[in-house]
Amino acid sequence: MTDLVSVAANAVASYQRALGTVSNNIANVSTDGYSRQEVVLQANPVARVGTVYLGTGVAIDTVKRQYDTFV
Repeated sequence: MTDLVSVAANAVASYQRALGTVSNNIANVSTDGYSRQEVVLQANPVARVGTVYLGTGVAIDTVKRQYDTFV
C-alpha cells in the first residue's frame, strides 16, 4: 500500500511541475523573446512482483523549449 501512495505522490509532483510550466507560459505570453516550455513526462520502469508486473508511475524526463521560426 505504501508503494501505491508513493506512486500517487510522484505523479502529483510531476503534474504539479507541468502545471507550473503552463502557468509560466501563460504569464509570459506577451514577453518579447520568450519561448514556451514543455514538460516531457516519462513512464518509470515496471516492477515485477512474482508473476505480476506493476506500473511505478511517471517522472519528469526533461523540460524543452519550443521555438517558432516564423515569429
